[in-house]
This record gives sequence, C-alpha cells and structure tokens, in this order.
Amino acid sequence: LSAIPPFQALARTAKQASRTVAEARSLKQASRVIKQMEHQSPEWMPDLRELGRKALRRVLQQHMQRQVRRYLAELWGMKETLKYYGVWFLLWFGFNAATPFLTLFAVKEIHVSEGTSQLLFLLLVAATAVFAVPVGLLGDRLGRKRILGVGLLLLSLACLVGAFAQTLEQIVIVLVVVGLGNAASTVLVYPILTELVPAERIGEFTGLSAIVQNVAIPLSVLVAGGLIN
Repeated sequence: LSAIPPFQALARTAKQASRTVAEARSLKQASRVIKQMEHQSPEWMPDLRELGRKALRRVLQQHMQRQVRRYLAELWGMKETLKYYGVWFLLWFGFNAATPFLTLFAVKEIHVSEGTSQLLFLLLVAATAVFAVPVGLLGDRLGRKRILGVGLLLLSLACLVGAFAQTLEQIVIVLVVVGLGNAASTVLVYPILTELVPAERIGEFTGLSAIVQNVAIPLSVLVAGGLIN
C-alpha cells in the first residue's frame, strides 16, 4: 500500500499531524491538527480519512496520558509541597468536623440557649480577626513555619480541651485560643505555599489547595455527623 500515491499522501499527512499532536500543549491545539488532517485527506477516500482520524485520536489520548503521568510524577517529587497538602487536608478535615456542630455542642452539653450558642460562633470569628494581624507580624519576624506550627498546636490542644468543657466560661476561653490557632492557619498558609512552589505556578498550586480543602470539608462533616448520630 505504501507504493500507492494516495496512501503515501495520507501517510505523510498522518505522520506530520501525529508529530504535531505529540508536541501539542493543549487539547484545543491538538484538535485543530486533527481537523486540518481531515481537510487535507482526499475527499474520495472516506475510509482512509476515518482511519487517519482514529489513529490521530489514539495518538492524542496517548499524549494526554503522558502529560498526566508526567504531571503526577512531578508532583510526587515535590515532597515538601505534598506535606503541605497533607497538613492542609488534616486541618480542614478536623476543624470543620467540629465547627458546624459548635452550636449543637453548646446547647446539648453546656446547656446554654440557642441565642448564646450563636454568639459563641461569632466569638470564634472575632478572635480569628483580632489575632490575624499580630500572627502575620510574628510570622514575618520569627518565621512563618514556626508560628504556624505553634498556632496549629494551640488549635489542636484547645479543641481537645474544649471537648471536655463543662461551663460557658471554659468554652469561651477555649474558643479564644482556637481563634488564635485559626488565625495562624488562615494567615500563614498561603505565604508558606509561595515559598514551596515556583512563583509562575502559584495560581496552579493555589487551585490544588482549593481542591484539597473542598474535598476535606464535606467529607469531615459527613464523618462527624455520622459519628454524632
């Protein structure tokens, strides 16, 4: 078949298009190559054109698979960034397992009114806002990772102690400390991410952080709700 001119033309077109698809940087660019190949194929050879399209689609699929594998391999090699995402997942999984049920805990266990329980949530938000700027300043002076570590430690200890709170005064103190730890995690995580990844890819890795966060939050609520029930 390679000696027949129409097949030679198709082979040349397919080879050139396959090479272009393999070098394509986006799905849109590769799709344009396939359409160009379709127009260049002889109109009176529909079977060969269909064969060419299938071959190019196969090349495109292989190309995209290689791109995905290369991307995942690159992420796997960024150990510090993976640690960051692991901490980010555990933080949101643990913190949001408790936060939605704060008012329920206050009503059922501390025996306060529903109005007072709503004020407790506002106290947590207010404490986070008050400590945000001081935590940021300490991070700049003493090191962001160090201050974040202290903040996460305080957050963990406060949540553990808060589970055994018996009075309104105790839960208020716990929530102030939780607000301090939450301020550290809220203010410092993004600056730390900028130190771990290339500056030109910060948007990409911020998007990955959002994926981790939005997977952890509903999962934690479902698990916590099931345990409470």
